[in-house]
Amino acid sequence: MILAYRWLIVLLFGVALIRYEVLEHSAAEGVETEFLVEVLVLGILFPMFAGLFLSEVNKTELLKAQVERRIALENELRQRFNLAKNWEELSQSIVQFPREIAPFLSQSLLLSNQAKSRLETVVEWQVPGGNIPPYPTYLPFILQEQPPGLYQIPFDQFPDLDHCEDCHGYSLPLQHGRITVGFLHLYLPRDQAILESDTRILIDLAPMLSFAIESMRPDGTELIRANASETEQRRLARYLHDTVGKNWDISS
Repeated sequence: MILAYRWLIVLLFGVALIRYEVLEHSAAEGVETEFLVEVLVLGILFPMFAGLFLSEVNKTELLKAQVERRIALENELRQRFNLAKNWEELSQSIVQFPREIAPFLSQSLLLSNQAKSRLETVVEWQVPGGNIPPYPTYLPFILQEQPPGLYQIPFDQFPDLDHCEDCHGYSLPLQHGRITVGFLHLYLPRDQAILESDTRILIDLAPMLSFAIESMRPDGTELIRANASETEQRRLARYLHDTVGKNWDISS
């Protein structure tokens, strides 16, 4: 919007210069060539170069604002990680923080268990009334190397994952070196698309998230959800019932 106003000012300035030249030379004779040169330089070329200069200034200002925002978010995220006393607090910070970047409805942190070729849902967070289907505790998945980025969630690779029809699902790979630590799944409303600047911030912050996870993630072969809700507790009970063969009393 600001850039459009600047171009409008440049256009009006050019029209004013042309108008001035027309009035100045309207009564003169034999100055057609000089008049055309002045109109070309003062009425067209000068405003055009002025507009290009203002455009570059605007781009620089936008880039500066994006860098300042990324640095501020990075500092805030680092502070949250430093204040986290245990894995539960850290994992909660990881899934809640993307909300500071874009209006996500839901965030889910999935960590990789390469020994069992699966992802394990550690923690989820969503806005009240988000209506995003809860994730299974375990998702079979063959980990493949992929470059850093933000991708559409490959629902065809997750047959056990309910597809949100009213959302855009994004997957942010979390990598430490060449090792895929896990993924952060993010959901936006269907009528919204993530901005390119927000995408860049998420990609830039992904290494920090990966390092924090590797520094504090609990040991052991089984990672279960931190701060499990009642729904998640029932799912875990069903899993234990199916695998151990004991009867569990699952109540609401």
